[in-house]
Amino acid sequence: MPFNPATALAYARALARPRLLGTGEDEAVAQEIVDQLTRFGWQVERQPFEFVTGVNQMARWMVLAGEILILLIFWAWGVSVWISIPLAALLLILFFSTDRLLRAAEAASLEPSDSLLSRLCWRLGKRYATANIIANPHPNPAGAPSTKSVDGGGVGVSHVYFVAHLDSKGQFIPIILRAVLFGVLGGGAVILAGVTLLRAVWPGLTSLGALAGITALLTGVPLLFLDANNRSPGAIDTASGLGLVLHLAECLGQDAKLDVTVLITSAEELAVMGAAAYMRANLNTLQAQASNLHVLNFDGIGVKGRLNYMGRPGRLLDVTRQACAELGLPLARFGLGGVLFDHIPFARHGLDALTLMSIGPASWWVHTARDTVDKLDEEGFRQSGAVAERVIEKLIELSKSAGQLA
Repeated sequence: MPFNPATALAYARALARPRLLGTGEDEAVAQEIVDQLTRFGWQVERQPFEFVTGVNQMARWMVLAGEILILLIFWAWGVSVWISIPLAALLLILFFSTDRLLRAAEAASLEPSDSLLSRLCWRLGKRYATANIIANPHPNPAGAPSTKSVDGGGVGVSHVYFVAHLDSKGQFIPIILRAVLFGVLGGGAVILAGVTLLRAVWPGLTSLGALAGITALLTGVPLLFLDANNRSPGAIDTASGLGLVLHLAECLGQDAKLDVTVLITSAEELAVMGAAAYMRANLNTLQAQASNLHVLNFDGIGVKGRLNYMGRPGRLLDVTRQACAELGLPLARFGLGGVLFDHIPFARHGLDALTLMSIGPASWWVHTARDTVDKLDEEGFRQSGAVAERVIEKLIELSKSAGQLA
């Protein structure tokens, strides 16, 4: 059946209500999604997993450590350059180790072990038990990549994942402001550390370092208090993605010419733990078919605005750019840091993955109580749906050119 943006919008509106993980409403929404996919004739499974909020705890500890180091550097400026220099080096190490530390906390939060980090995470973090939803148009073991794909890096029958997350969360500041604060904190910390290392030679840089450090201190304070609440209906983030993915599954039906998996993740709002759990459970299988595997995550697509993507170069980004160019839709790279998306656990393991989103005035209200259904716009669904359909067509063409499809 042809894609209808009004239908995707209707599905999104039906799911747009507060559904913070662990409140019970997340499970009610999950069951509605399972029922819909089953009604479309898809084979649906649940992937249960447990985790603790170790990544969130680690992020908070790192912000706190950064704030303490900045204060110590200011103190050391008045004491001795030989004290300030190692403190500045520690601040730089903390900044450039962020990704590695968060990845370590992610692994420790998914599976208990005897490591100190794992023991800390499981003792201090909040524990959750939830499940991802995995659906295929044909019987297929938990979304396993197609056995028809070609090994050795060649183009075979593409296996496409359409991904969206089912949970929502509210915070006292919007997600865009949170991302800006993280960026300012990191940038200010790096400038302060750099000035500290150089001020013995160029004392004129002291004022710049002081301004950067004070700015970083102030922006870091609200980041220490970003606990989640259940006040956001999560219409944009991402009932819109759920509505789009559900309608794409409905349109594809059981006659999809590509291998397609719908993955509805849980716990995205708690450091993308659902996607990380899925990746961890299926790592060997997914990496074995990496040359023909493409993960397209939809997050916040339901607003009138410009299409943005986040992801690394690869075949999926190439065909997405081509699709947007043919449709006359501008596509920009999402450049704000401090924001996690479900494609990231896949990309970290070398898989071809990206997130597609729409950015417009309504996007400002994501993660607040004002992320309501009245912010959704049919145009956002039309753009993303058209791009998804064109991406499918192009991947089918690539498969045909490789002689894998009739």
